[in-house]
Amino acid sequence: MMPPENSHVLLPPRNSEDATRIWRAATARKWPVTRLQRWQVPPHLLNETYDWVLYGEPVLAYAVAETLPITLLEPDPDWLIHLPNEYVRRRVWIGKLSDAFALSKPTFVKPMSITKPFTAGVYRNGEELKKACHVDNDEEVMMSEIVNWTSEYRCYVLDGKPMTISPYFVDGNAARDDSGEWLNPNPEESDAVRAFIADLLEGHAATLPRSIVIDAGRLDDGSIAVIEANSAWGSGLYGCDTATALDVIAEATITNQ
Repeated sequence: MMPPENSHVLLPPRNSEDATRIWRAATARKWPVTRLQRWQVPPHLLNETYDWVLYGEPVLAYAVAETLPITLLEPDPDWLIHLPNEYVRRRVWIGKLSDAFALSKPTFVKPMSITKPFTAGVYRNGEELKKACHVDNDEEVMMSEIVNWTSEYRCYVLDGKPMTISPYFVDGNAARDDSGEWLNPNPEESDAVRAFIADLLEGHAATLPRSIVIDAGRLDDGSIAVIEANSAWGSGLYGCDTATALDVIAEATITNQ
């Protein structure tokens, strides 16, 4: 692994609050930052030997990975369905689009391909999903029975340890004040979710990359459960500490020598 001072951050063309926060944190470390144009790495960087740090949406990340000698760390798509029920607390399964189109009751449905042929969310039935879908192939999707989340948290994880955590939804509303600042209205619950994730990682860290994001939350019955796992290089920051999140993001892109 190259020394941290050799890191070079690549950001997406479209500016965003999160990209700006990453840019500021990287600049504070004196890491060079390049904002990509049209999802292409500038020619003058192609032969450089940096330790690349990529942050952006999956389509961008996969395009860059075809150009630079990098490996992107991300969870297995079916990671959630293999966890013990004590961590999931709902039925989650993988099927085909045709299975989802046959649903007769409200179900959470999420595409598993990077092309995102429809928006992940709760669909009242398969007919509603069919109207929202713009592909006619039979690709795989993840489905989940409906549960009610009273709060949802994002946690950046490195080497099997929770590093920084933030709520992003509380009682159905974004955990932000009127000025846009992220809030942590229930520190005790935040600590409980963090402890839950630490317990999960103690037994299941080996099923995940060393750099990852885990979302978890409180259900309306009072229990805590995993929502999903996502790549650190493509996840929103919410109220997580930016510098700590950057530590995790920096390890989510492996530069191949």
